[in-house]
Amino acid sequence: MVWLLQLLFFFTFAQAEFRLQSQLTESQRKDVLKVLGLGSSNKNISTMEPLGTESGLELALAFESLDTSDIRSLIADSESQSTLSYPRIMIGKGIYDRTDMFFHFIPYTATFGISEFGASLRFNFLREDSAPLLLSGLVHANSTNFNNQLVSRNLGIDMMLGIFVMPSLSVFSTLGLGLANGKFVGGTLGVTDSLDAEKETVESLHAAVACTQKWDMFTLTASFDYYKAPVYSLKLSALF
Repeated sequence: MVWLLQLLFFFTFAQAEFRLQSQLTESQRKDVLKVLGLGSSNKNISTMEPLGTESGLELALAFESLDTSDIRSLIADSESQSTLSYPRIMIGKGIYDRTDMFFHFIPYTATFGISEFGASLRFNFLREDSAPLLLSGLVHANSTNFNNQLVSRNLGIDMMLGIFVMPSLSVFSTLGLGLANGKFVGGTLGVTDSLDAEKETVESLHAAVACTQKWDMFTLTASFDYYKAPVYSLKLSALF
């Protein structure tokens, strides 16, 4: 796990500080919230099976890349910020029968300027051994701070249907709904055209596809999420 911490350190400090343009109008603020707020919502990229209540502790490090090209003109350093990439640390635990809880956060650094924390609850409804299918539901909430210019509080609900291609390989798809409430900072150093703090709300359907590959206690997951902009994720986890 040492190399993961080294990679996290390098990845965090390799990113430029993320800043929004000033004088954002209402429509521009909503465009920003659709991409950044919804895009930074929880990603259902854990192993498909229930974690279990006896051991069932999952520790993971994920890297996400959010496509910000649709709002490129609203980002201060638009030439180098067509994507926003960040690490996310995730902890999962089986809490009751087929119910799992997950916590996650993006560590804050002064140079990177983004932080996040959130939690999700997953209910595993169906496992059909004869046709190895699994049906799960997920509710999640998180809050993301973008350089103290925008704070987005996000809620979501998803349904996931997966299939085990092989005992160690699975693929699954997700469909749900996401909601983001964003507060944009005002004042002379703020980002709003009114110079007052402004609140906006947006919602969108959420779709995702992912695959997982297991090696003993380790699992590698790759996923593609879409709200109003695509998000690519890669996660390495260990189950104890």
